[in-house]
Amino acid sequence: MENLSVVCFFMNLEGNGKRRRKDPWEYHIEKSFLRGKDELPLWKVYLPAYSYKKKPWKRQDWNNYMQGMQEVPAESGGVCYLLDKEVQHFLGREQEPLSYEWLIYLIEHMQVAFDALVIFQDRELEAQRIVERYASTAKYLGVVTSNEGEWKDMEEYLAEEYGFMLEIADNLKGLHIPEKSKLLTIAGEKLYGTTPLSIPKESVWISTQVENEESKRLCARGKEIRFISIKSIFQ
Repeated sequence: MENLSVVCFFMNLEGNGKRRRKDPWEYHIEKSFLRGKDELPLWKVYLPAYSYKKKPWKRQDWNNYMQGMQEVPAESGGVCYLLDKEVQHFLGREQEPLSYEWLIYLIEHMQVAFDALVIFQDRELEAQRIVERYASTAKYLGVVTSNEGEWKDMEEYLAEEYGFMLEIADNLKGLHIPEKSKLLTIAGEKLYGTTPLSIPKESVWISTQVENEESKRLCARGKEIRFISIKSIFQ
């Protein structure tokens, strides 16, 4: 995977964008690399809580400050922005889930071997794109969704192209996952009433949510479930 980066934003609650009103903006940015075979760029950005001399930010000043941060890559499918809680509150935005590009990277980087794939459809998850990517290698494909009609074209495509059916259900228990298969489950925020006992033993669960405590607890209470998220690459 090419051109992937992580940018972590933190709040400096005592920080100022500059010392005096006519001074240039000052930035606290650190760049390093996530060690491993990929050595992905890792940026740490510390955002000042004040404009200067403890004065609150004005919208135009803040825009000018952010526009001057040119060395930090812009948010995109390959550039993952991780915002701590204080930054989310300060910016008035929520943490975005993982992009398709980062999901594929996690599967490859964490060396997830699977022959059965289950996807929990979510509004931010490119479920059909994922199914299409792994349709030629997976022996089983299942989708948990409340919108079965959206998958009619994909069902027909898989039947014609690969000669097998895509199984669809509105909960995990409704799927007939082959026994002894190496299962990978990909889920976002919506868990469709899944319980720990309904997750097949010794399977892998990847969450596209950065703040994924519910999924993490769910897997921890299951039977030997390997839980993976974006935070796994820092461990």
